[in-house]
Amino acid sequence: IHSHSPKDHWISYWATLNSNIPILRWRDIINPVPSKWHRSFIYKRGCKYLLVRCNMIKEMFIKNNKINPKKIKVIPASIDFEKFNPNINGNYIRSEFNIPLNATIIALIAQIRPEKGHKYFIEAANYLKDRPNIYFLIVGGETDKSSIRINELKDLINKFGLKNIIFTGFRKDIPQIISTIDILVLPSTDVESVGRVILEAFAMKKPVIATSIGGIPEFVLNKKTGILIPPHNSKAIAEAIDFILNNPLKTKEMIENAYDFVKRNFSVETIVDKIEEIQNDALK
Repeated sequence: IHSHSPKDHWISYWATLNSNIPILRWRDIINPVPSKWHRSFIYKRGCKYLLVRCNMIKEMFIKNNKINPKKIKVIPASIDFEKFNPNINGNYIRSEFNIPLNATIIALIAQIRPEKGHKYFIEAANYLKDRPNIYFLIVGGETDKSSIRINELKDLINKFGLKNIIFTGFRKDIPQIISTIDILVLPSTDVESVGRVILEAFAMKKPVIATSIGGIPEFVLNKKTGILIPPHNSKAIAEAIDFILNNPLKTKEMIENAYDFVKRNFSVETIVDKIEEIQNDALK
């Protein structure tokens, strides 16, 4: 049995208590589980294996909840390489938002929440306002509290007098969005296990700038598969964008490294094989 939430985990635990049916408990998020015994028990004793998305989550469980490292398996999310591939054409995005074909597009693709770092993305745009023919795309839907947040972001844009920042709202055509951008920025400030959009950008051969938090440094290797920057640092974002735009050969090298990395480690077939191996072991 695969369980993904506390509720279905406890139901599965009691339903299989006197059987030999193993439970595999998934933990996708990086928020720590309280160390009190009644919160840790279901992870320590209530499953055969704990499956996590990155090594940082694994280390968190080992340190905070005293879980045996052998019980924790790292299974990253897979990428559909047919859906996310470098040959997709998204030029209609430029037409939709009146962006010239020769303009540079920098994008932040994430739900609009404070911890996604939109404020720093806009501040970075202000640092680069003297660079000609550059547009900043904010791609992502709203949460219940986002309307206030969006107004704050728009106030910041107006304060800087920026005319080159575009809010797209929620989009289903993320592969086409990624295909038409030149750089992806993920300036998260907190609670980021992997950042799936990073891997999607890798698969579509787009350079990535991301903050060194959570599990991101496991995938974005600085100056090898992308550029790592400290969180809460808009100037670092601007400098990283400048570096990519001013160093095409190094950028191409990072893009190819990232593409090879994601193809080797994140195909659906690779991840399914890892899960099947764990399932077979759990049944022994």
